[in-house]
Amino acid sequence: MSFYLGKSVPNAVSRSVNVHATSSVTLQGVTKSSGKILCSFPTQMENQQSQWQTAFRPSLILPTHSFTWKIRSVPIQKSNCLRYMHQRPLVKAEILDSWTWDQIRRIMESLPPSVIENTDSTMSNRPRFSLSSVLDPSLKQRDSEVKKPAISALRPVHSRLQTPSLVAGRVAARPEAGAVKDVVQHQRLDPLSVCIVGTRRAGGGDLGRVMLDVNTNASSLEYSLYIGQPVVFRATNVNGRSLIAFEFYQPKILPLFDVEGETCSGLHLAVACGPFTTNTSHDISPLLALLKSIKEHQPHVLILLGPFVDSSHPLIGDYCDSTFDELYQARLNTVAEWCFLLKIKVVVVSSWREVCGSPVYPTPPPFDSAKPPWAYKNPEVASWYENVTFVWDPSTIKIGPYCLGLSSPDVLFQMSSVEISANCTGDRLARLCRHILASGTYYPVHPASEDLPLDYPLWWEHARLPPDHSPHCVILPSRLRTFIKNVEGVVCVNPGLTARPTSASGGSYARLFFTRPQVCDTDQSAEKLVYGKVVIQGEVLQL
Repeated sequence: MSFYLGKSVPNAVSRSVNVHATSSVTLQGVTKSSGKILCSFPTQMENQQSQWQTAFRPSLILPTHSFTWKIRSVPIQKSNCLRYMHQRPLVKAEILDSWTWDQIRRIMESLPPSVIENTDSTMSNRPRFSLSSVLDPSLKQRDSEVKKPAISALRPVHSRLQTPSLVAGRVAARPEAGAVKDVVQHQRLDPLSVCIVGTRRAGGGDLGRVMLDVNTNASSLEYSLYIGQPVVFRATNVNGRSLIAFEFYQPKILPLFDVEGETCSGLHLAVACGPFTTNTSHDISPLLALLKSIKEHQPHVLILLGPFVDSSHPLIGDYCDSTFDELYQARLNTVAEWCFLLKIKVVVVSSWREVCGSPVYPTPPPFDSAKPPWAYKNPEVASWYENVTFVWDPSTIKIGPYCLGLSSPDVLFQMSSVEISANCTGDRLARLCRHILASGTYYPVHPASEDLPLDYPLWWEHARLPPDHSPHCVILPSRLRTFIKNVEGVVCVNPGLTARPTSASGGSYARLFFTRPQVCDTDQSAEKLVYGKVVIQGEVLQL
């Protein structure tokens, strides 16, 4: 059963985009969209003030589909056998503690020597015991590589500190009065309920909670905190029960992936996030509207973040026209066949909300093989999936030389509900995006949202960002307003949702354009390519 928009290959496929035509243009040479543009990047002011506009001469002419784009995942760690819903509390605690220590170590390594030298410390330099040696040998190796001076500069959270000293831990909320011990508490963070949980590596095995006072120096203290955030800060602790913060130190965002030595043309990318139906029916009109827009613009690659059939749909319990598997198959066939006719590659990101998928986050691809099981029964259907790639949620992929991070949970909305800040400048959404990039993981909020089935062993293996480099672009779909922002060199995109909850129209998706700029060397007559540089432009379109 297949629902697609045409029986023959559209004429648009056989001709290339002519950006020199008389049609109206935007995004420096890219054909203007017929839909409403909700936001674009760079903005007009940024175009006028940006440095690269005077130094670079970006060639944003969209190439034809003759260039073959290779899509591959960026491995973060060697995966073990997939096994979830079996989390030992000891393993969960050690994974969370190891991630916290990784971030603390990154912050300490970025601090200037003067900050560490001026820290009052009497701690021993001997290595501390960790359960890493029991649970994961790779974690033990990480501990052995830690620089001893950085360790000795940190004080345990319960130490009595008369002078400002470096303290490290993980942000948490104070448990409510009468709360049951060892039961996860989901509550908002506020300046009066901030606690710091110590780590075994930074606190000599001290895992207790200590109140964090951010009000004493409220007029001069700049901070942005969320639940689960690893932090390094300077504080005093006169009575051993309350840390008075003086200054917080932020981790640096890793450098971008280098594109040196890789040749390619410009990449035109479209990104859309499910659900693809409204809450009032199972009609796929929003999905069809998306495919019509894809036909108009013809990107090289279409990235779809699930779910295709939302398990939380209000009417999913009343659906009886077919099985859930058949419904998922029909919608996926619609996309696969239509993009096959248009010669567009498709990347499908799994979702834990998929009604026939794995109810766990991170979420593995729905099929063990490269193609769905039903595709092997029909050669024609199998040909539709030649250019379809299924990846984990979240995942880091490379399309040619360009690196992208993909994650489907609404982590921005969840983080915004548990974040507090003071004396911060700039845009709040950009600040939240920076938290994600600096955390080294696509989901840094702990404890996780109540409706997210987070599995910590899988989270440690599949939800982390690359350890040495940052992606050129990160896709973070959210119910918050759409945006495309440059966060210290990394372009963060919220394409919005394809279908609004109560309306068949009004959804949105994003178009992105990746190019490698050329600069004119004043000392040489020829132009040379600047390696390691990627120019990204984009817009969010309303369907």
